[in-house]
Amino acid sequence: MKSNIMSIINNIITIIILILFCVVMYSVIFYKDSPYKGYNIVSESMYPEYNVGAFILSKKVDFDSLEIGDNIVFYSQSTMDSEDRERAVITHQIIEVLNEPGGVQYKTQGVNNNTPDAHPVTDGNYIGRIFFTADGLGYIFNDMKKIPFMITTGVLVLLLWFLPWIDKDAE
Repeated sequence: MKSNIMSIINNIITIIILILFCVVMYSVIFYKDSPYKGYNIVSESMYPEYNVGAFILSKKVDFDSLEIGDNIVFYSQSTMDSEDRERAVITHQIIEVLNEPGGVQYKTQGVNNNTPDAHPVTDGNYIGRIFFTADGLGYIFNDMKKIPFMITTGVLVLLLWFLPWIDKDAE
């Protein structure tokens, strides 16, 4: 009897920790004003550095502190005035520092591309420097933005909680 109670308490604590982890990860990655931003790699422009479907996390660091070789995330210059700028996020590597009269700019290029990007990255379209990547997780985190994914995840957690086979001691 005592074993069953301890097992139930253990399951409750595990589920609470899992839910809290998911809430914290979701808020850190998708909160608009967070310095951390999460993205899914959708093209081969940065292969072999990042595979298609990889999840990357970027952090907004001081723009002037960036260096050649840093992998950064930025908005495409052609969509800066667009309402739909989230769709035009690019991940490329800094290949040259340009000291322009208006301030520092960076020339970028995908490591798998033959030519540099047409427009340099300015402080205005810079998002952050990549500090973390995980292959394959991009698809999962991309789906986390969708309500059906969150509902499905919640249902699965509840199913796992109520199914008797989760508690191996209850026989």
